Amino acid sequence: MTGLRIVMISSPDVSIIIVSYNVRELLCACVESIIACVKSASYEIIVVDNCSNDSTVEMLRSSYPDVLLVANKENRGFAKANNQGIELSKGRYLLLLNPDTLVAQDPVAPALEFMEKREKAGAISYRLLNADRSVQTTTHLLPNLRTEFYHFFGVKRLLKFTLLRPVIVLLARVLDAQATSYIESYDSVVSAKEVQNIPGALMFLRRKAMVEVGLFDEEFFLYSEDADLCKRIGEQGWKIFLLPSTPVIHYEGQSLRPAFGRISPERYSGEFYYFKKHYGRSSLIILRAMLVTSLAFRVVYGLGRLLFRRAEYRGFIGQLNSFKETVVVSFRV
Repeated sequence: MTGLRIVMISSPDVSIIIVSYNVRELLCACVESIIACVKSASYEIIVVDNCSNDSTVEMLRSSYPDVLLVANKENRGFAKANNQGIELSKGRYLLLLNPDTLVAQDPVAPALEFMEKREKAGAISYRLLNADRSVQTTTHLLPNLRTEFYHFFGVKRLLKFTLLRPVIVLLARVLDAQATSYIESYDSVVSAKEVQNIPGALMFLRRKAMVEVGLFDEEFFLYSEDADLCKRIGEQGWKIFLLPSTPVIHYEGQSLRPAFGRISPERYSGEFYYFKKHYGRSSLIILRAMLVTSLAFRVVYGLGRLLFRRAEYRGFIGQLNSFKETVVVSFRV
């Protein structure tokens, strides 16, 4: 394992902030990739660990003593932990990275060059790739009732079917410009593109913009805090961009492939709070109706797989329990 080579100055160019939770090996690979690739700028690495039980803290202390480590005594969530890192940081810019990312090229130099040339650029991100180097289907629209409809009913999953893809794309172009933007894959972006929303897995932020906008809303525990921050950045007149020139590998979700669709109660808790905050309680009625309807379709699909013995009974019951928990969570917001 190589030693950390950070230029220790009072105000580095970039503060790289990573929030970790039980991902020791991925975190180690992430830090190593940063060390190997970031050569052109001074930087500090701040890791905020949310009470991992996989010896992450011990690994960091022994192998990376120059990393500024915050070892929380409890899991404080993504928003709070990132805020801890931001408050400790000294860099002119902030790079928020997930621990399950791997940089193959210097992610700092292009971002610095882009930001220095555009005074109103408040945040940027790069194209995210899956482990097999396919492009992740991360939307660059802020959540609204239309995008949630497309999400709940699996429009992007349908795009994987070769015969359906051209039909869906054509209908989107004819019926709804937002649908076109929603299903547009990042692999179609060939130059810097102004967008509404970028994923929290990789956010390069101008400190001045964060001072104006404020930190992450700590009412979010794990999901949708990135969209909330992007919305506030845009509302303050800052611009957000996607740069496709420096792809970053993101291992999120690679080991989770349930029989008929993954669902996370925590995710929907964040989404419902986002809608309550920005669109009011009335939007939650429509959102809950879409959620319950989409879950009903998933249950029918799961029953069909059981009848044809293409799914296990235990897995189906597990999905039903997660669906129930998700609906309960949606009414607690």
